[in-house]
Amino acid sequence: MRGMKPFFAVLIFLGISFSIFADNDIDSLFRLLSERERIGLLFISGGNFEKTDPSLNNTVKCISEDNSLQDYLVDLSEGVSNENFPVAFPSFKTLRYVHDTALVHNLMYAAARYYICKGAAGIFYKYFSGGRDSMPYHLIAGNPDNPVNIDIAYFDGLPLLKVMENETVLFPGSAEPDILQPGKPLNFTSGMPVASFQGFLEKGMLFYTGNKKQAVDKILKAIGLRLFDKEEIYRYAKRVLAVYSQSHVRSEECNPVLLKKNLLKYTWETVLSSFSTVGKRSDTGDSGSYLNINDQYSVVDLTNNYSDFSSRYKNPEKVFISLSANGIYNVDNKIVIIVSDVKLLEIPVLRFLAKNNELNIIFTGNPDDLKQIFPEIAGIINKILFIPWGTGMSASLIDQAMFGGIPLDGKVPYLNELIKYGFGKQSYPKIRIGYAFPEVTGAVSDSLMKIDSILNEIVSEKMSPGGQVMVVKNGYIIYNRPFGFLTYNKKIKVDENKLYDLASLTKIISTVPLVMKLYDEKMIILDSSLSTYLPELDTLETGKLTLRQVLLHEAGFPSYIPFHFDYIDKKAFKGSMYSGRYSRTYSIRLDRFFYFNKNVKYRKDVFSSKPDSLYNIRLSDNFYMNRNFKDSVLNRVMTVKLNKKKEYLYSDLGYFFLQRIIEKEYKQRLDSAFMSQFSKPLGLDRLLYLPLRRYSCNEIAPTGKDATFRREMICGYPNDKGAAMMGGVAGHAGLFGNACDIAVFSDMLLNKGIYGGKRYIKESTIEIFTSRQNGHNRRGLGFDKPETDPDKDTPASVFASPDSYGHSGYTGTFLWIDPEYELIYIFLSNRVYPDNYNRKLIKNNIRTRIQDIVYRSFLSRDEILQKKMLRQVGN
Repeated sequence: MRGMKPFFAVLIFLGISFSIFADNDIDSLFRLLSERERIGLLFISGGNFEKTDPSLNNTVKCISEDNSLQDYLVDLSEGVSNENFPVAFPSFKTLRYVHDTALVHNLMYAAARYYICKGAAGIFYKYFSGGRDSMPYHLIAGNPDNPVNIDIAYFDGLPLLKVMENETVLFPGSAEPDILQPGKPLNFTSGMPVASFQGFLEKGMLFYTGNKKQAVDKILKAIGLRLFDKEEIYRYAKRVLAVYSQSHVRSEECNPVLLKKNLLKYTWETVLSSFSTVGKRSDTGDSGSYLNINDQYSVVDLTNNYSDFSSRYKNPEKVFISLSANGIYNVDNKIVIIVSDVKLLEIPVLRFLAKNNELNIIFTGNPDDLKQIFPEIAGIINKILFIPWGTGMSASLIDQAMFGGIPLDGKVPYLNELIKYGFGKQSYPKIRIGYAFPEVTGAVSDSLMKIDSILNEIVSEKMSPGGQVMVVKNGYIIYNRPFGFLTYNKKIKVDENKLYDLASLTKIISTVPLVMKLYDEKMIILDSSLSTYLPELDTLETGKLTLRQVLLHEAGFPSYIPFHFDYIDKKAFKGSMYSGRYSRTYSIRLDRFFYFNKNVKYRKDVFSSKPDSLYNIRLSDNFYMNRNFKDSVLNRVMTVKLNKKKEYLYSDLGYFFLQRIIEKEYKQRLDSAFMSQFSKPLGLDRLLYLPLRRYSCNEIAPTGKDATFRREMICGYPNDKGAAMMGGVAGHAGLFGNACDIAVFSDMLLNKGIYGGKRYIKESTIEIFTSRQNGHNRRGLGFDKPETDPDKDTPASVFASPDSYGHSGYTGTFLWIDPEYELIYIFLSNRVYPDNYNRKLIKNNIRTRIQDIVYRSFLSRDEILQKKMLRQVGN
């Protein structure tokens, strides 16, 4: 019937391989149905049909001569992970342990919609068959008498087997072809629901699970004998195809951003819901944190003989015991065994380990296997974490589960009479930063990918050799991109571990938090004078300044003092130090039309190219300072002339006093105070002063050549000359770090002073210090804030909330924390390499351009417009 639009019906064969149909059967069947009756027939089984499959192509050709109907049903039974699918779809081995039925259906709906909008008919999901113990536990828990052999097909996101009243799930078994008669009941295997064939038709589908040849014969006979009215079949068949035809899918429902967002979100939530814990106590136990990322582990092989371990480690500390591909971790007498094979859990070994340690098991195998040994280990172990195999994401989530990067709130599966559904359920909250799809947090990954083009622009335009950008939202890292190289010679690529000179980020990561700790402990009062804590300032003008004035940059300090110029040997050169034109004498370029006198030298009684007992303050690889002149830097600040008007003027100088107060109150140097109060308990081994004590220059981004002072390339020493003259440890600069450790510290602030279940700073203190203090200064106490005056430049994105806070760093760094959106944005670079006058990063507003993209990735269009309007009128 060329030129006429064919009618279509759908016959679904569940559990029958498509390959068993002979080509002549298919051809004759479709010829008959398409040419005589103008009815198309699509066979679907448990196989995963790709559009390139010859059988499917033949089928499509039979249905539609123009080959326009590319309908197929995708089998997700074993999970999907390919370039055309945005996520490793959880297999039945994962979903089997998901207790939330609604969550499973949400996931299936999202997956079906994703495929349908790409031209598919829907998805097919076959649960594992083989007895009650193999059933999905969320179905067992709801109805222990549920049958088995579960096959569920989703068209348009709706389960076709959920066709009865009251959303009853129908579990088909085998049936004889005789059922294909109007009004005759479908007799499934014993104990299964019953429905009439007419009922299936009314739901818009023809459904059959019988013998292939008989099925073909019966269908042909039914049509030939007119057992079914052609118009009735047409009406029902059209309804079926309308469900999954492209014309039926509304364009807004096929928004690719929304499709991907829902799919990633529900996949993540479903996988996490499959994790569960069981313990010998029903309380919540400890914080859920087992390991400290900084601890080093020795290795002992337990595979063959554990007696050697017994004799050598009677009370193991920091021991890693390898069990083939599995492992045992021990920190602070807490042992975590990661194991996939229950046979490796030797009871004598477990009893030995449990004598002096809290014993925990992360089991990634089939929990059913634990039934064999659970009665023996129930009194030994503290808890078991079930992470079903086949999750697609389980490997990446194990570490997060151990460190508390994800919440653990799943229900324990039904294993036997001893371990019943939900037995010994223990919940562990999320207490540390984790990793997740952006969509889990409400952001859109495709939007965040726009950052990549800006990073390429940075490198190609030589704004910086490289750097790192990290975005944390709702406690999850959703974007983490090292880019470029440490230098323009492109020898060492930037990775996640590379350290950067944080410059003024030192203020809000080290100095201000330590001041906040002193405030917590009532060791300081913000409105007290500096001389209250530093009596040596009693007779000086600077002694009258308050801590609050210093933190607000309202103390009247000049913005900067070039301390090193105090020690120039004025007899060593003639003329001025600078010139606006290049010449042999003025050959050191500082900026465009700005050159430095190459003959300028520094006093030999202050600086030396070789170290000794006197010249022991190292400023760079080959430049040392006389230790007797360190205090002269502070004395210079103490006696500096202050501006009479105490107006806002950003300055580093007040932080020399804050450093002195911190060191006096804690009775230790600033770097040691920072380590003891924050970096060590937080496990931040890549957030530190004096990085060359622990890391080589290959791990640190060089900050360029110091052309006027040290006269060499600087790597691992502060770019800031004043901080360098303080021995590399200063209140305003000197801290080095990577994005991950900065994110952890920032999350502590964002989480109101708590991280990993431990409080570091009081919530009220964070509120005080991060709030705007007055109407004529946008800043908080030490922290920068968004500018609300539309006539003034703002330091952050126009979309940043008024409660947000952060800081920028001279070397090309930036940190911004936004409590309203639970957002942390980190930008690291060495834009000062190789010369400080490279301002391309600043001129192109790179840091806030990227920050704008971050906000746009999760804000709605209306929110974006509203924030722009507020910025224009002031808020």
